[in-house]
Amino acid sequence: MNRKGWWMVCLSLFFQTDIACGETFLQLQKDRIQKNQPLILLAESETTTPLPLQMSEANLKKTTVEKSPLILLGSYQKAQIFDPLYRAALAERDASLIASKVAGMAFYPQLKLSTTQYESENGQMRWTATISQPIINAERFASWREEEPRVLITGLNLKIKQNELAKRIYKIFSELTMAREGLSQNKKRIEALEEQWQAGKRALQLGQGTITDLRDAEVKVLQAKADNLRLNADLQAAEQEYESIIGIRTPQFKLKRQGGSHLVDHIETEGPALNIDNNPELLLARLSERLGELSAIRAKSAWIPELNAAYTMTKKGNSSDSYMGFVLSMPVNAGGILGLYSADANLTKLREESQDKERRIRLNMDHLVNVVHTGGAEVDMRLAAIEAAELSVDANKKSYKGGVRTLLDVLGSIEVLYSVKNEFIRSLLNLGDNVINLHLLRGGDVESGLEMVENMLLDTEIH
Repeated sequence: MNRKGWWMVCLSLFFQTDIACGETFLQLQKDRIQKNQPLILLAESETTTPLPLQMSEANLKKTTVEKSPLILLGSYQKAQIFDPLYRAALAERDASLIASKVAGMAFYPQLKLSTTQYESENGQMRWTATISQPIINAERFASWREEEPRVLITGLNLKIKQNELAKRIYKIFSELTMAREGLSQNKKRIEALEEQWQAGKRALQLGQGTITDLRDAEVKVLQAKADNLRLNADLQAAEQEYESIIGIRTPQFKLKRQGGSHLVDHIETEGPALNIDNNPELLLARLSERLGELSAIRAKSAWIPELNAAYTMTKKGNSSDSYMGFVLSMPVNAGGILGLYSADANLTKLREESQDKERRIRLNMDHLVNVVHTGGAEVDMRLAAIEAAELSVDANKKSYKGGVRTLLDVLGSIEVLYSVKNEFIRSLLNLGDNVINLHLLRGGDVESGLEMVENMLLDTEIH
């Protein structure tokens, strides 16, 4: 075999090996994500923080999800299939994976075809085909090293979208719960007020009441009925919003009527529980910093010579010519100097943003830890307030019959009972919201967090 044949064989083997390595590398990333194995950047600099990352199977191309009978968890799993925003995130993930693969193809051989026609040569066509294989190219090397960070960023972006979806699910759940509970409590409020209104009428007929008490009771009843119309509208809006994201009718559920301190006792808030290294937004900031370092390397390599192996074949009419060899080029570009300063400035910006992101996440972590524990105590107090308000209603009714209290006092105690019951529901839902936010801030799994909150708040026998 002549020298030309040997060159063609070497280029072919290099081309095939490079493609196989690129495919194997990308598939390895996907396999590690699927198996929930931590991914660590290759060739990390000494200043780069290791990036342990636990990914769920939802980061892969999934067309089906396992459905759960639980309300929050089941709604989240259905929303992964139905919600347009999440489906858009999946499409964005697929596009990003393709872009990541393109970055890993930096050292793939290049084929260039060109044709020219010269009038001075009787209009003959000249065909030129060139195959070039980069051998030494610092800029392409930096691009090749970007593939793994880009794959990780793709998974992190999807993880953030999953967290946002879970928060939207819980927000809709809270609005739906407040509307249902508010409507239910308001109906009891109307019944209690109407009962006192009728009692006031009877007392007035017997000469024991006043027309003022009767009018006060009528006003309270009309206000409660007006609130009922608003609460019905709120409930319909909440149900429609739920169905627009989940794709099914709203399920029935019932909140637990119990204190909150024991609900949060099992939540760890010290030591490793305060670790934020798995927070997806922090990891994303660190990976962006890593890409900034690679961009700086690419800018610094603008003056490094490039070495390529090339094979060129030219054909004109019945004659053809070919040659092969190495091409050494020395890029000289004044813009490269400005690009170097720009890359360094951008890297500094990314590092400062990463530090600011870490600072804000730690502050948010401390805040959530405090509000979770105080929220548990608040729910306890709200529950005790309900018991006190119920006793107050009974005491005022008896005192009114005994002539010690007025009808207005009874009506006021009924309104207070309605108010404290609503505040209890609101506090309980706020506690669940803070718990799920704390769980997600630590980088916890979305489904386990929703299941934990659901077990805290809902009566499982109703499901």
